[in-house]
Amino acid sequence: MNTQKLADLYRSMFRIREFENAAEIASQGGVAAWGLAASAKPALVRGPLHLSTGQEAVAAGVCHALTKEDMLTSTHRGHGHTLAKGADATKMMCELFGRATGYNKGKGGSMHIADFSVGMLGANGVVAAGIPIATGAAHALKIQKNPIWLHASLAMAPPTVAPF
Repeated sequence: MNTQKLADLYRSMFRIREFENAAEIASQGGVAAWGLAASAKPALVRGPLHLSTGQEAVAAGVCHALTKEDMLTSTHRGHGHTLAKGADATKMMCELFGRATGYNKGKGGSMHIADFSVGMLGANGVVAAGIPIATGAAHALKIQKNPIWLHASLAMAPPTVAPF
């Protein structure tokens, strides 16, 4: 692998980590959890937050192998895949904050970010639910005789879950 490709992968991983760090900071405060008292400052992130910290290399590597036209689905920890595929970090953060300027008008939150313009069909909160979504999308591509590739992330999906 040449130096330029390695630098691109590093930048992608760094971008994902910085986004996740900012999201984690923005989610702190607001409610009492794990025996800690609620802080006076309310959390900026609305709803549950499922970070992909520590998984940056997987998302960067997978998305580096895909073209802009290729598609993917992700898990409930889909921030990394979405960013690595080329989504706008500001629009993603707006989604986490519940703002109308977010990808899903602030209604999807952390686990349901999708950006069809970069081929990200979405993340979701159900284990292995990306499999049937990817299967349906792949079938549509086949009917259209479209050569686009589709990647379904199966992280944390044991073979005993319903889609298998």
